[in-house]
Order: sequence, then C-alpha cells, then structure tokens
Amino acid sequence: MDGRRGLVPSNFVERVSDDDLMTFLPSELNDLTHSSYQEKSFISASTSSGDKSDLSVEESSISLLTSRAEGDQEEPVSHTAVPYPRKLTLIKQLARSIVVGWEPPLVPAGCPDVQSYNIYVDEELRQNVKSGFQNKAVIEKLDLKSKAYRVSVQSVTERGSSDKLRCTFFVGQDFGVAPTMLKVRSVTATSAEVTWLPCNSNYNHAVYLNGEECDITKPGVYWYTFRNLQPSTAYVAKLEARPSQSPWEEPPKRQEQSSAVIHFTTPLAGKQEENLFGLSQAHLMLLWMSR
Repeated sequence: MDGRRGLVPSNFVERVSDDDLMTFLPSELNDLTHSSYQEKSFISASTSSGDKSDLSVEESSISLLTSRAEGDQEEPVSHTAVPYPRKLTLIKQLARSIVVGWEPPLVPAGCPDVQSYNIYVDEELRQNVKSGFQNKAVIEKLDLKSKAYRVSVQSVTERGSSDKLRCTFFVGQDFGVAPTMLKVRSVTATSAEVTWLPCNSNYNHAVYLNGEECDITKPGVYWYTFRNLQPSTAYVAKLEARPSQSPWEEPPKRQEQSSAVIHFTTPLAGKQEENLFGLSQAHLMLLWMSR
C-alpha cells in the first residue's frame, strides 16, 4: 500500500469483509462505490464502443448505478429513498425561454416532505422552487433554435435529493426520442442488466432480447435485468421508446428512429464477468498485514 513491491507468502494473506475493504480503497474509487446515484449523477461512464475523452452533456449524464436487488424492474433503495417528481411537462416554448410544470412526487408514509425542487438545464442548476407553491418554472437564456437541452427536476428533502433522470426531457432542436448511452453491466452466465439514458422520463420503453419483446418498463424507469439467459451465448438487447399519448405529452411531430441496440455475451457458467468494484483487468489490489 506504500508503493513497495514483492511476493506475499500465503500465510500472510487474510480474507477481509467488504466493509473493511472499503477503508483501503483509493479516495476516487471509494467515492464511486459509496456514492448514491443522485449524488454522483454526472459521473461519466464508458459506452459500449469504448471510453471517450471529450464528454458531451448526454454522456456525462450517465453514472455508475448502485447495486440493486433481484427483480427485472425492482427499484434499489437509492432510487426510492427520495421520491421523485412526475409528469414533467413543456407548458410553453418561446425563442429563448420555456415554461415547464410537473406533478409532486408520491410520498410514502414515513418519508420526509419535499422541501423544494431543483431545476437543472443539462448539468447546471438554474433555480430552486420552494415546495407548496405552484409546480412551475420559467427557464430563460436558452438558444432553442439551434441547440437541445436536457431539463430535469429534482425533489429536495432532508434525506437528500431525488434522481434527476426520473423526471427529465429534452427541448430544443436536433434530438431524437430513442434512448441513448446503452450500457450492459452485472453480466453473469444467466443474467445481465441493461441501463440507458431516456430522452423523456414520461416514455415507456419496450425491451427486446434477440428480436423478441420481453417487457415494457414504466415511465421513469431506465434499467432492466434479463433473467434465465444461457451461458456463453451472444445476445442483442434493444430498447424502444414509446412516447406517451397522454394529454400532458405531445406525440413526436415526425417519424424518426425510436430504438437503440447493444450487444453482449454471457460468460461460461461459474466464471466471474466483472472485477471487484469495476476495476479493469490491468489493476490488482493486494492487502496484507505486517507484524
């Protein structure tokens, strides 16, 4: 740990728990492992085609997801700890400003009340709206004729803030409805999880595997876990955005690409696909105790 190198006798190696291991991690890895999604919602992640050095706003919106329990769409604790606003709506659009509205979150019994709402444009916090007033906001200084912006609304409570990607959409020019930044993780011989960046959190997403429709996710959900896969088998996952036809959401004005695909292969049975904490194969962590 202090930079020395050498062989370590096996009788000096002792198994440690995950909690103990966290204390030895470098600070940057420790931050990634412990941070909730909402706290690290703009940590960049690599795409299926490899890492990119010049990160766009869209690329920087995807982050490492925390581990979640069994279940295709089951929500992890980090996502349900703070209820999120719903049905984000574009009320009015002008040349350089928009008016957006949203519905308050469904707050379960025992959860703290929402204190306020953060309004984000891309990565920038534009304003904070106190809870209890009308759930609307005017966002100005936008170049809507030449750019696209991701607008997100985040509820703020004494326990923290909600996940911005659960209440978000694009406005402006030159953006599509198809999900982007598809990523496959937690791959085992019989399961795999796919995550994506939604164009609009009001959309449902149809999930396909090798051309067959498996399920349709609810609005605000941008992950899915495939079960009962075959070991050492190649798969193609497809996510198709299905825009809402509800009164608060206008359908797309033009026909365009609404789906995206990603390829992955399950490992042999018993083979671990991912390294501890997502470390690349070029890194090896050694811990030992000296007398």
